[in-house]
Amino acid sequence: MSPIIIVYSVIQMLAERLLDRTDSALYRTAMFGAIVVSGVLMVVLAASQSAVIVVPVMVVLPLFLSFPAFILNSMENVYIDRCGQAGQRAAILSVANMAGNLIEIVFLLASAYVAGSGIAACFIGAGVMLVILGGGVCLQKEEK
Repeated sequence: MSPIIIVYSVIQMLAERLLDRTDSALYRTAMFGAIVVSGVLMVVLAASQSAVIVVPVMVVLPLFLSFPAFILNSMENVYIDRCGQAGQRAAILSVANMAGNLIEIVFLLASAYVAGSGIAACFIGAGVMLVILGGGVCLQKEEK
């Protein structure tokens, strides 16, 4: 079990390095790719019965799920600077975090309801939703 945890930790540390190597002009494409790969990995996780497939998917899936969060955090900070509100950064990010927590409560309540349909259905549903979300990110028009 320890080698799996070490590999997981090393892979998680790659997220910030990958973000540093990603040009900010390619953030939308990188987010789209990470979201779609996350969705596909969720479906693979739901469909797989083999530990040989499940363990590597479980090790890399959190990286792909966290990558869009890192990109969004970076984009938030750039937006705050562009609006001239750098002095209020902590307050703005705090309010954004509170709004995210409220949305998370709604999703947790909904997931408790959906969990009754079975684990595989939940992972497949989450995977499909991630692919749709990735498509939406890709199709959204760039603000100039």
